[in-house]
Amino acid sequence: MICQNISHSKGEQFITIKDNTLFLKGEKKTFNEETKEDYHHIERTYGSFHRAVPLAKDADAEKVKADFKNGLLTIEIGKKDQDVDTHRRVHIG
Repeated sequence: MICQNISHSKGEQFITIKDNTLFLKGEKKTFNEETKEDYHHIERTYGSFHRAVPLAKDADAEKVKADFKNGLLTIEIGKKDQDVDTHRRVHIG
């Protein structure tokens, strides 16, 4: 499981998997505005981010789920099904 704090808005995030590596990239944007009797304050921030996370050998790229709630992006990665019987007998002729 991978968790990434993004922001309070969903914005633009992209998840790709290539060569057993998960790539996450996107943008963080914030906007704050405060008005009082004697001043007006506006603050904006913007930034892009990218992460490359190597996956375990048994990670299955077909079993990836992502969810975004309250500024937190959660990515769940399933495992490949393991063969129950990994050996066999060989007849000697």
